[in-house]
Amino acid sequence: PASLTQVVSDGLALVIYVRLASRLPRMDDLAALAVAGEEFGRRLATVGDDQWGTPTACDGWDVAQLVHHINLGNKMSELLIDGHDGPTSVGPLAEPPADQDPKAVYADTVKSQLAAFHRDGALAMTVKHPALEMPGDMLLMFRSLDLAMHAHDLAVGIGGDTDLDEEMCAAIWAKLEPIAALLAGSGMF
Repeated sequence: PASLTQVVSDGLALVIYVRLASRLPRMDDLAALAVAGEEFGRRLATVGDDQWGTPTACDGWDVAQLVHHINLGNKMSELLIDGHDGPTSVGPLAEPPADQDPKAVYADTVKSQLAAFHRDGALAMTVKHPALEMPGDMLLMFRSLDLAMHAHDLAVGIGGDTDLDEEMCAAIWAKLEPIAALLAGSGMF
């Protein structure tokens, strides 16, 4: 039997099916980020030129806006790990050039983000996220969640594969479950 985990994104429910999650080997947190990045990238690679204005499962966001959000989040995380504060990490430094292909921006930012999280001390440091200061390992969990949820949202928008890697989902849920009620009550998720 499958267990059902529901994570809320922008007021919409994202349903993640995790079969026998307790029996799956636990994927480490950095591997979960890498797989979440692959999941989003796999769907992004299939976006056609005529689909950038297509609505996604995120209320009010089309494909272009969703991809822009992910690209900014990837760059923001790298900047935070580099020691930038919240306002700087979401300012002009994080903004990709307007004339650059969003798929190319994604390829660059997802790779740079993963490399930043692999740096010595990145998971133990405190980052000054725009919402609140948090440990690097918490930022890692949020980035994995963001990529996974939005991989699903993108798939819904473009009519793609909505199934996500089960082991990745289990690893993200293991980190998210203890704070799920707090996040749901925040109004942000």
